[in-house]
Amino acid sequence: MLVNNVQATPPHPVLWAGTPFWELPTQLWDDLLDVGLRSHFVASARAVPVMMAGGRGLIINVASSYAANAKTPGDDAIVSYSVAKAGLHRLTSDMAVDLDGTGISVVEVWPRATRTESAVAAQEFYGDVLSRFLEPVVNGRILAALIAAGNWPARHGQALDLRPLADELGVPLGITP
Repeated sequence: MLVNNVQATPPHPVLWAGTPFWELPTQLWDDLLDVGLRSHFVASARAVPVMMAGGRGLIINVASSYAANAKTPGDDAIVSYSVAKAGLHRLTSDMAVDLDGTGISVVEVWPRATRTESAVAAQEFYGDVLSRFLEPVVNGRILAALIAAGNWPARHGQALDLRPLADELGVPLGITP
């Protein structure tokens, strides 16, 4: 099993500043796409032959709802973030086609806002909203429940929002909805 969850992100106040794309430094684009999207591709390409030798496997790409939902007016996400997540969505769906019949499944998961170390470091930026973020361990419990359920081959190629998936699998979120 491989869980791809890497992204070079700027500080949260930059990531969610709503800065128009023409004002963003090119290096920020390079960091988000080269580190995030490329790393998912490279790790998957290296893991698949090992999984094939074992006859089965699972690749989980951690994306976000920005993967499939276009930016709307008033949305503060910077363009390079949403484009990187959309690229990951396409990478997952295209990998699924290539992996058909191999015994290896790939899924994409969309965690909700998570109280990561970088989010906690941006407490002033988030204020009280941070109290509604999920603890990182909750996402891990949801993925563990997905794997333990054993039906992940039937979800091959799908994008899974972790909140409804938690409800389906009976994993408590530990927050008030």
